[in-house]
Amino acid sequence: DNDIVMPSGISKLGDLYMSIKGIVDIESEVLKTEKQLIEVNSHLNNIHKKLNNTNFVERAPKNVVEKQKLMLIDLNEKNKKLTLTLEMLKKA
Repeated sequence: DNDIVMPSGISKLGDLYMSIKGIVDIESEVLKTEKQLIEVNSHLNNIHKKLNNTNFVERAPKNVVEKQKLMLIDLNEKNKKLTLTLEMLKKA
């Protein structure tokens, strides 16, 4: 099998690759990652509802609205990372 799935990282010293075959319970990690993805998407939906609600945006203090926007950015990034992780795990 030439399709070896390995998480990788980049540091000042170079790229780091680690084989997970035989080390990680893939099925368990898929379930855990799917659960995390569902949770992140739920939070994303809630923030989208708030930010699309003109009442909230107009009446809430600016710092509260900004905090929601920052959380949106953070959760979108988590969503991307979890989706990539899930894809990698499903190929393993």
